[in-house]
Amino acid sequence: MSGAAVAPAGPSLLRFVARLPAFIARPSAHAAPLGWPIGRALAAVALVVALKVVVQVGWMQTVAHAFGADVTRDTSADDTRPLWHLIDLVVFVPLIEEIVFRMPLRWRTGHSSWRLRLEDGVVIALLFGLASGLEVQARGGRVFMLAVILMTKRVVMPPLTWPDWMVLPPWVRDVAVHVSSFAFGAMHVPAWLGGPPEALWLMALALVFGGYALAYVRLRLGLYYAVLTHGLYNLAVVGLATWANNA
Repeated sequence: MSGAAVAPAGPSLLRFVARLPAFIARPSAHAAPLGWPIGRALAAVALVVALKVVVQVGWMQTVAHAFGADVTRDTSADDTRPLWHLIDLVVFVPLIEEIVFRMPLRWRTGHSSWRLRLEDGVVIALLFGLASGLEVQARGGRVFMLAVILMTKRVVMPPLTWPDWMVLPPWVRDVAVHVSSFAFGAMHVPAWLGGPPEALWLMALALVFGGYALAYVRLRLGLYYAVLTHGLYNLAVVGLATWANNA
C-alpha cells in the first residue's frame, strides 16, 4: 500500500542492546551487520554509550571502594594541556584502539563467515612495534602513529585477502572476539595508579565488558560507529570526573 511507513530491518533499539549478553556468550551467532540508516544507528550508539557508562563506571567505583584502590589514571603529562588531553581521549585514542582491537573483526558482506584481511595483521604488528619503541603517551605520539597506520593501510599495503576457502569457522571468530576484548582490558591496567594488583585486574574487567560492547557495535553497525561509541564514552567519563571533582 503506497504511503505506508516501512519499519527498519532488524531488532528494536532496546532489543539491540539487550542482545549484548548473548553476543558475549557466542559472538559469531549475534554479529550479522544490520545496515541501519544513520539516525537509527546513532540512537543505538547512544544507548550503548549509556550502558557502558553505567556498567563500567559503576563496576570500577564498586571495586575501588571495596579495596580502597585509586582509579585515577596517570595523566600528569597532560596537566599543562587539558584541551589536547581531551582531544587525545575523544579522537585519537578511540581511532587507534579501534583500529588495533576491532578493525580485524571483519564480517564479509553477503556471507555468513569472517575472513581477516592480510594487511590488518601487518598494521597491528607495525603498531605494536612503534608502541614498544616510542613514548606513545607523549604529545603528538598518537598523531604520528595514526598517520603511519593510515598510510600503511591506504598507500603501502595492497588490498590482499584470504582466499574463500580460508574463511574462519565460528569457533575461531568467537575466540578472536574474546581475545580482543580481554587484551583491551588488560592493556589499561598499567594506566591506573595505586591499589593492590587484584583490585586493578578486577577493575580491568569493566574494560573487558567495554571491549565486548565495542566489538558488538563494530560488527553490527560498523567500525566508524565503534570509534564514535568509544569517543563518546571517553567524553562522558571525562565529564563525570570533572563534575565529581568540582562537586
